[in-house]
Amino acid sequence: MSDVSKTEVNPGTSLTALLFRFPFPGPWGRELTEASHGLASDIANEGGLVWKIWLEDHETRHAGGFYLFEDRSAAERYREKHERRLSAMGLTGVAVSTFSVNTELSALTMAGASLGQIGGSKSASKPAVAASS
Repeated sequence: MSDVSKTEVNPGTSLTALLFRFPFPGPWGRELTEASHGLASDIANEGGLVWKIWLEDHETRHAGGFYLFEDRSAAERYREKHERRLSAMGLTGVAVSTFSVNTELSALTMAGASLGQIGGSKSASKPAVAASS
């Protein structure tokens, strides 16, 4: 992980979020955690990654992830890499969306702990948290 993702994000940084969602046969929960430890380690070392949230919905048999990157170029590099990886795993029907992050509004809605010290919001005084994958 980059130094920025280990501490806090510079408020001037142009953050970009990716949302991946795809049909997934399992495993789920603890089994997924155990089976994906190597993948999580690889993702954690991705250049420009701030954090990833792992998503799973056993009822609809979908999985995915919500990723925050330092900038659009890092997000796009990862998007291409991860689409190839998912395809190689035999996963189809992958939907990916790319978003610019409004850091000021995000800080007001409690994302400040992950986004660092941003514009005097009530959450800006909280310490930055580095999420693990």
